[in-house]
Amino acid sequence: MHDDIGSTLSGIHMYSHMVGEAAATGLLPQYNRSIDTIKAASGEMIRKLKDMVWTIQPGNFSLNELGEKIHEYLIFMAGAKNIKIIYNNQIEENRQVNTAWRHHVFVIAKEMINNAVKYSEAAVITVTMKSGNGMLTLEVSDNGIGFNPAIILKGNGLNNMQERAAELGSKLIVTTTEGKGTGIQLISKIT
Repeated sequence: MHDDIGSTLSGIHMYSHMVGEAAATGLLPQYNRSIDTIKAASGEMIRKLKDMVWTIQPGNFSLNELGEKIHEYLIFMAGAKNIKIIYNNQIEENRQVNTAWRHHVFVIAKEMINNAVKYSEAAVITVTMKSGNGMLTLEVSDNGIGFNPAIILKGNGLNNMQERAAELGSKLIVTTTEGKGTGIQLISKIT
């Protein structure tokens, strides 16, 4: 998160200098582009900081509140590429969850959604949350291009999700077929 904030703020700083130069030289198109970039980058940073504060805020929150945050993030990310979304909330027991568990699940969900939006070339992304018998199943699936797991090396995103799932004592299952999409499922005991 530190690197992400630092790089975004550096970009905003750089573009603000470009606005000053463009304004001084009368280059209106460059000025407008730089202003738009600053606006988009600062808006994204505000959203990221709000997400970070929410995930580490002490206190217990409900599964439905976690689902709402995941749904908001899905809308935001998929909207950038005009990807249709389907969100299925099948939470049967809206119990309270602790901060650490909520943080890990939210970060895993964000990474699942990021990967689907960035790499899948999907027309539709589906997020399903189910709970029952003290367990949560969170699945993000897409109808995109899929990938060959033998060829695609685990990147930082997949490794990070696996590590977080292991910290929770949870399972992370990836199913994919080239040309038919990808599904990633987290199965976790609710704490």
